[in-house]
Amino acid sequence: MTHILSIIANPAQTPLDQDFRDALHLTFPDNAVTELAPGIAYELPIAKPNPKTYAAAKTALSDRPADINIVPVANRRKRLLIADMDSTIIEQECIDEIADYAGKRDEIADITERAMRGEASWILTPP
Repeated sequence: MTHILSIIANPAQTPLDQDFRDALHLTFPDNAVTELAPGIAYELPIAKPNPKTYAAAKTALSDRPADINIVPVANRRKRLLIADMDSTIIEQECIDEIADYAGKRDEIADITERAMRGEASWILTPP
């Protein structure tokens, strides 16, 4: 297997329950699922990913709120976690507040709104 598929949920929201784990095993029957944190984080090795891999993981989640990441096994080190901080790691939405402090509230609010709609094709350019 050349990649790792990780699924991480917010522990304050709906945990990844036994039904999810069963669905994950049915979706990827030949892959050993490792539980990193009960109800929160799981990973499994996969062959080279394709759009069907991501779609299959989304199907296993069945609308449970969680992040799906697919990363290469080669040179994989867990030294840095990059995550959406607002309402995931902390309880409040703070990006707009920080942007306001920096005098960029309108610009950042527009980016945040587009990201919440799932639009990922925007590029930030320096002023």
